[in-house]
Amino acid sequence: MAYAEGVVVYEASYARSYFDGVGESIKLPLSPTVAFVTGHTGAVQFGHFNNLGDSGTGFYTGASALTEASSDFLVLSGGNNGSSTIIGINLPAGLLLQPDPHLALTLQAGYSAAISTSGSVRALHFIPVGLEAVVTPAPRVDIGARFFLDGYVAQSGGGSGGYPNYFDLRALMFYIRVHA
Repeated sequence: MAYAEGVVVYEASYARSYFDGVGESIKLPLSPTVAFVTGHTGAVQFGHFNNLGDSGTGFYTGASALTEASSDFLVLSGGNNGSSTIIGINLPAGLLLQPDPHLALTLQAGYSAAISTSGSVRALHFIPVGLEAVVTPAPRVDIGARFFLDGYVAQSGGGSGGYPNYFDLRALMFYIRVHA
């Protein structure tokens, strides 16, 4: 079982954030070049900083505040900056297409619930979708790109309005990963 953990201290406004997650990378071959997978390549999405833009102005939302972006099954995120603790429950699924050992494309989907503990408990529900492409030019090096839609669809529990539409939360990531 994979386990990821991190603590981020962001002192600019005396905010401390923490995040923790547990997940497993599952790969079930369907053919020599196609497999059913959970998660992403490595821990690329876990514990990143979220900067969201609104009308040309960006604002910081903390480390992994959007738990639906993680491929871990269970994510805990919070801090002391007045934000609530968020419990993320994710059921990631994907279809890995690898026509060549140096190229992999993953079509990603799944279901996520982000449960907020501030005031009244509420849950935001997501059906995230994405596409990830990874090129492996050398045996220990991956170069990747990922486009991801968080896919907000509903809310349950307390709270009201002001939530994004399905296509409003998007991520485009580029990364280089060196592994053993």
